Amino acid sequence: MDRAAPAATRLGASFVFAYAIGWFLRRMLKLAAVLAVLALGVVYLLKRFDLLSDHATVERAARDAGDWAQREGATFKDFVLGYVPSAAAGAAGLFIGFIRRRHGLFWAGRCRQTLRAPAPIDDA
Repeated sequence: MDRAAPAATRLGASFVFAYAIGWFLRRMLKLAAVLAVLALGVVYLLKRFDLLSDHATVERAARDAGDWAQREGATFKDFVLGYVPSAAAGAAGLFIGFIRRRHGLFWAGRCRQTLRAPAPIDDA
């Protein structure tokens, strides 16, 4: 048991860490999608009402933003690969954290339901 404890700790920590990253990525992707749609809407309205005269500036800014996102994504990938020691547990945690819709851990929803006080009985 004592010999397995460090390995089990690494697996558990990898899973929890990757779960948090997956949850965070899911939130950020939703936010990025909303902001991208809003930005496209603003650019469309500016073009439609002829308020946007320099199209090259907008294209250059979009290209720069894409390059920045690629650089930051590569940095994030290196960070994750460097700090998650167990690839299988990390991948599972990242996947489950990304697809999980509820807040909390797996059993949190069930625990809340079972811990509720029973409904009062009407003796009418």
